[in-house]
This record gives sequence, structure tokens and C-alpha cells, in this order.
Amino acid sequence: MESAPIESGLLRGRLRALQAVYLAQTYAIVLARILAYSWVLNEMGSGRLPWVFLVQAVPLCILTFALIGVVDRVGRASLLMAGSGVMAGGVLLFRAGAGLGVGGLSPGFLLFGETLFSLFSVHFWLLTSELLSPQESKRYFPSLALVGAVGAILAGLTAQSLGGQPPWRVLPVLLPPVVVSGLGAWHIHRTYRHRVGPRRSSVARAGWSDELAQGLGLVKQSAFLRWLVLLTAGITTAGVIIDYLYSVSAEQMSHAGNLPAFFGGIHVVINVLQVILVFLAGRRIFTTMGLVRTLSSFPLGGTVLGLVTLGQGIGWSAVALKVFDRLENYLVLNPGVGIALNAFDRAKRGRASLVYGGLVKPLSISLTGLCLLHVSGGAGATALLLAVFAGTLLVLRRLGRAYRRTLVENLRSTDARLVRNSLEALSEPENRVITPELIAFYHRVSDHVFEENVLKAAGLIKDPAFIPILLDALRGRHTSLKCAAARSLAQFPSPEVRDALLAALRDEDSARVKASILSALSVRFDTAVHYPVLLAGLDDPDPRVRANAVEAIGLTGDPELVRLVRPKLDSPHPRIKANAVMALAGIPEERDTAIEALRMFLDSGDRGLVLSALHAAGELREASVYDRVKVAAGSDDPDIRRNAVIALGKYDDLDAVEPLVELLVHSAREGVPVAYALDRLGESVREALVERVAELPLAGRAAAVRAIRACGVNYPELVDQIAGGGGRSAGDTDPILLDTVPSPPY
Repeated sequence: MESAPIESGLLRGRLRALQAVYLAQTYAIVLARILAYSWVLNEMGSGRLPWVFLVQAVPLCILTFALIGVVDRVGRASLLMAGSGVMAGGVLLFRAGAGLGVGGLSPGFLLFGETLFSLFSVHFWLLTSELLSPQESKRYFPSLALVGAVGAILAGLTAQSLGGQPPWRVLPVLLPPVVVSGLGAWHIHRTYRHRVGPRRSSVARAGWSDELAQGLGLVKQSAFLRWLVLLTAGITTAGVIIDYLYSVSAEQMSHAGNLPAFFGGIHVVINVLQVILVFLAGRRIFTTMGLVRTLSSFPLGGTVLGLVTLGQGIGWSAVALKVFDRLENYLVLNPGVGIALNAFDRAKRGRASLVYGGLVKPLSISLTGLCLLHVSGGAGATALLLAVFAGTLLVLRRLGRAYRRTLVENLRSTDARLVRNSLEALSEPENRVITPELIAFYHRVSDHVFEENVLKAAGLIKDPAFIPILLDALRGRHTSLKCAAARSLAQFPSPEVRDALLAALRDEDSARVKASILSALSVRFDTAVHYPVLLAGLDDPDPRVRANAVEAIGLTGDPELVRLVRPKLDSPHPRIKANAVMALAGIPEERDTAIEALRMFLDSGDRGLVLSALHAAGELREASVYDRVKVAAGSDDPDIRRNAVIALGKYDDLDAVEPLVELLVHSAREGVPVAYALDRLGESVREALVERVAELPLAGRAAAVRAIRACGVNYPELVDQIAGGGGRSAGDTDPILLDTVPSPPY
């Protein structure tokens, strides 16, 4: 799809809800951990922490087995919503118990909080991987990192403002963010339930033993999951050791009554650094080196800081190690594992989380606690940490290979979303080794969506072996494939590629493709090279070439160049006139002239000119001709009526929804122009149209999908939404609809 993902109202709603949940939960988690560790250290000292770690597996495993099979049936958003309620109730109970003088509650609160936080961490990122594709996750995870940093900073400042009050007295401060998190999870459940979890029919209901057997069977089948399990064990173990070293250091460096302020100040520092890093690196964190190489920054960086701690003793070096650990978790490890989980289809994702999150993680915590009971102080813990980092680095090397093999294997799946996710995940420079498999898949597959993803991957992997298939796609007929090919060809700035782009620019009809070609030429080639080609096109004997040249000149946005098309307002060809209007309207000093010409064309009575002018009016969304477009929507001429209704849709006029639905499902002749314009419609109209089509009976939805597939622009998300309509269960894709609607011949 050509429009940027952020333009989708559904995606924007998903992001806002996820951001609200993450901000509130991060605030609650950070503040609760500050209070829990301060409470434990005040009452018991750091020497008892290994015992807390040792028994932590018990509540985590109990909760995991209690939830087996439930998550896939109710959805992860519902689970997070329920978890917010449980946490609120637990906070009130611990506060009441401490107020009544019940002793020994501090380790219980730490266990309670860590259990729920582990649950939230696992299922929040699983939910994110279900709502966002890998590309969306990489593109938008900085926004999640930023709101998480804001939540943690606010928690740190709150802890610093508490003064010397006993931690248990201020537990009610946790209630407001917990409520906000619950409301955000409720919004996700209510609005985007169709994206959460696999089909209900695919969820086994035979009990926890059957679910566990399936999860362990998946471990046996999947080398990737086995290495992911070991990575999780290493990350968890390292985090527990760092927490121990950090707590011992804090106990030695701060008075007991000042522990919340000390912990709060460190969290402020951590998250201010996180904000800075997000602004500096942003989405490049995962796209510069690739997922697995980025994950390797954790053991490499941790080893350096661990050696400093070993040489200098615990103290500020242990604090620095804690800062590094938190930054890695917020920026790399949590979103990275969420991205990697897209290698599993939705039905298997819950089983995978059961194994690595529900079993491996708590057992790793307990085993680490047992080891900490037998090490000699800080030096022994640091030595253990260095050994874990070394093992984690070796695991990552094997994980990378298994991950790529799994992604390539997924290309043979019949699950359309899984294949798309795998192609997106493969689109990284570190994956050049699998170029032959991708090229073979491109020649074998018949779905244009998958072909487009391979073409996009070619530009990201940047292997010259892709050039022949890119040039072939550029000469084809499918709009989305040509756009993807043009953009990827920009990564191969050779004379052969430049000449092919210029030749395609001269002959191309589609504004989408022309814009992609111009963008490609402007990114890696001499910008002025294509201007003579455009100017020569203005005088070409073929009116189609002249119209293309006018449109391409308008897309350059160069005022001096655009002024040269003004004489084309007097052309005898309607399309050239309309293209000249759109080109001139793009520069302020010529807009009045262009709009006046547009009014004249709409009032001309010339059928061909009116059709072209209606298209121009919709593209410009010019308010002064809106009434004329509205009148044309009631015309007796079906073509004028169709163009006018599409134009009204671009104005975001909701009255256009029903006529657009009728056109989309009526016939290929009427539906294809509507489908082609879907990403140009106003946001409200587009969403309402998709919802309305998704409610149609199977025959109507099938007709809509035929038109969408035949229009030459790929809309995989819309096809998914339409295919899942008709009153079916949330998240279900209608296999009959998808299998019985063939791709059009090209």
C-alpha cells in the first residue's frame, strides 16, 4: 500500500492505546519496584534477596499454568486488563495488612509485583507483535520507548518526592496508573479484538497438560524456539544478577530511609538517557545492523561494564551496569523479542510464550537465586554474570542462523500474514546470505503482495543479484510492484539502472509510479538528469507521453519547472488539462490560476473534460468546487457519477460511503477505480467503507476483494479486514473467501 502506515486511523488508534498502556504500566512497574526493593532492604537487607529470587518461580509457574489456554481464548488485551484489576486489589491488600501491623509482607509484595510484571512484560510484547507487523514494530517502537521513558521518569520523580515515608504507606500511589493501564487494555480489546490471538477454533481446551505437551512439542520441532529459550534464560539470569549487585551497591551507598529517593534518581537518569538515545537513533536501532546483531549489544556491552565492576568492586560501576541493563531492556531486548516472535504464527505464539516466558523465565530466576546463595559477595556474582554474557553471545550466533532458516521456511506457509511478516523480517542487510532463496521464492510465488515484499526486501538487503528481477518488475503492469521496484533500484546507482528509470518515467501513466521513480532518481542520482527528459516529454507527439510529462513535472515541486506547463491549460486533451491544473496548484503563486481553470473545466459541459476535472478536484480537495462535485455525484452519466463519488470520498464526505460500496462490489469496471483510489480517500470515509464492506455477505465481500486485487495496488490489511467480516469470530480469516478469489491475470 502506498500511503504511510501512520495515515491509517486503525494503526494510529492501536499505537495510542499501546502507548497509554505502556506509559501507565511502566510508571506502575518502576514505582512499585522502587517501593518493593526499598521495603525489602529496609526490613531484611540484601542478604535475603537471593531467597526471594529462589522462590519467585513458584507464583510465576502457578500463574502460568492457571492461564494456559485462557490467553488464546480471551485475548492478551483482556489478560492485561484483568491483570490491572488484580494488581489494584493486591496493592490495597498489602497496604491494609501493613497498616494493621502484619510483619514480613515486604518479600510477599516483591514477589507479587514481580510476578505480575513478568506477566505484563511477556504478554504486552506478544500483544504488540500481534497488532503490529515487524516493519511497523521497527518503525514505531521509538514512540513506545519514549512514552515508557516518560512513565519511568515520572515514577522516579514520584519516588524522590516521597521523602522518608515508609514504602508501604505510599502504595496507593500505584492505583491511578494501574487504572489507566486497565482502561487502555479495555480499549484495545474492544476496538481491535480481531487482531488479538488466533482463531478460537484452533485453541486446544483439553487442559494444562495438553497445552504444555504442545508447547514442549513446539520446542522439539523448532530450533529457533530452542535458541530463543536459551536467549531468554541468559537475559533473565543476567538481569537478576544485575539487580542483586545494584541492590547491594544501593544498600552500601545510601541510608535506608533514602533508598526510594536513590532508586528514583537512578531511574530518572536511565530514562533521560533513553529519551536522548531514541531521538538520536530512533528507528535505526533495529534497521542499521539487523535484529540479531542489535540484540548482541547486550552481552557485548554488559561484558565491558562487568569487567569494570570486577576490577573496581561494586559501587557506582554496579549502578552503571544497572543503567545499561535497563536501557537494553527498554530499547532492544523487549521490542526485539517481540519482533522475533512474528516468526511464529498466532496459533503457536501462545505455546512459545508458555515455554520461554512461563517456564524458562521463572526457572532461570530461581536457579540464579540458588547460585547467588553460594557465591562469595560481589566479585563472585560479577564472575557469574560474565560467564552468562559469554554464553548469551554464543547463543545469539546460533539464534541468528536458526531465525533466518525459520523465516525462509515460513515463505512456504499458507498463512498470508506469517509470510508477510517473515519477508519484512528478512529485509535487513545482515540477511544477504539468503538472497538466492528470496529470488527463488519471487519466481515461484503468484501473489503480488508477497512479490512486492521481496522487491522491498531487495532494496534493504542491497544485494546486486536482485537487479534483474527489479528491472523486470519495473517493466511490468502492476502498480505496487513497479513502485517497490523503483524505490529499491535507488539503492543500485549504476548507469544501467538510471537509464531504466528514465525510460520508465517517460512512458509511465501512474502518478504513484512516477512519484516513486522521481524519488529514486532524486535519492541516489543527479537530480538534474531527469529534467531534460521531462521537458522533452512536453513536446512529444504522443498525448499520453505529454500528459505523463506534465504530471511528473508537477510531482517535482520545482516552481521554475512547473511554470512551464501553464500553456498546457489550453491543450485540446482533457487529461493534459487536468494534469496541468494539479501541477500548477502545487505552487502558491499559480494556484489561483489553476483553480479558476478547474472551475471552467467542471462547468464546460464537455464530458471528457468533466471526467478529468473531477479527478483533479478530488486530488486537490479544493473547497471552492466542492458544490460542483456534489452535483456531479447525482449525474445520469455513470462515469461522471463514479468519478464524482470517488472525488467526494477524497473530500472525506461520509455521504460517499454507500455509493462507493455499491461501486466496489458492482462490477470490475466500476470497482477497480474505487479500489485504486482507496489510499487517497479521506480517513473517515475509508474506514467506514471497509467496515461496511466487511459486513456484507460472502458474495459481496468476494466481489470487493476481486476489485482490490485487480486494481494494481496492494492493500493486504484491507483484504484481511474484509475477509474477516460477515459476522465471523474476531481474528478469523474466511478461508473460502481468500481461496475462491483468484488474483487477476497480468
